[in-house]
Amino acid sequence: MLQPIEDGVAISMADAQAQLTEDDFRRIETGLLGFDWVVGGGLPLPIAVLLSAPEGAGKSTLLLELFRSLAKRKVKTLYVNTEETVKQLAYRYKRLGAFPEKYLKILHESRHERIMEMLEEEAPLVAAIDSVQNVEDVADDNGVPYAMGCVPSVTKAGRDYKRFSERQGMTIFVVGHVTNDRTIASGNTLKHILDGTIYLEGGDDEKDIGRLLYCKRKNRFAPRGRRARFEMREQGMIDCGPLLDGPPLDDKEAPDVEDRPENA
Repeated sequence: MLQPIEDGVAISMADAQAQLTEDDFRRIETGLLGFDWVVGGGLPLPIAVLLSAPEGAGKSTLLLELFRSLAKRKVKTLYVNTEETVKQLAYRYKRLGAFPEKYLKILHESRHERIMEMLEEEAPLVAAIDSVQNVEDVADDNGVPYAMGCVPSVTKAGRDYKRFSERQGMTIFVVGHVTNDRTIASGNTLKHILDGTIYLEGGDDEKDIGRLLYCKRKNRFAPRGRRARFEMREQGMIDCGPLLDGPPLDDKEAPDVEDRPENA
């Protein structure tokens, strides 16, 4: 008789592998060929992954384009923005064109407990928290709230999202800021908690519409070094497909991570 898999209980590898099913780890084709290439052949489920980009690179636009494409495939998604109101989001992204009426919802909320409640209530298959540095009222085990954006606050929030994604069998994008000195604010803790980091690099200047999406260093869902080109045009973030040639990524090219006690 197989020993059941239970949290906190040791089990043989043979029994654990015997109980795996196709639904335990699967991938969804998103319709964005370059994105699917970077993450290993389709969006994996379940994971919690850090999405990092400098200001203005277009990480929010990328997520909304991704979620729109998923919604067209009848995948339920929830985009949570901690800074902009729903009306601000709706107005700012009118330029992207029509969105599906079903399967994509947007939410303005910065309170951690309420975000967790909405994830439970809406039960999306894919969600995004944009961004984790602006999540408020994250508390320690005694109920004492941390300062917004400090390392313990970001760490606790990231761990909660990771556990929730595993329990619900869903994927959560945790958005992090890259500072001017190319460090990911509070990223040193997040990169160990979450399943990996996806980077979106901006252009060399404001006129450069080119974007580079890649996933490297530690990740639990894709080969290292895969890249895709995107372009930030007036009509939105355009997936130009995988980059199959060119020099391999150097680890020094990726933003560093740093624990920053101040708000990001």
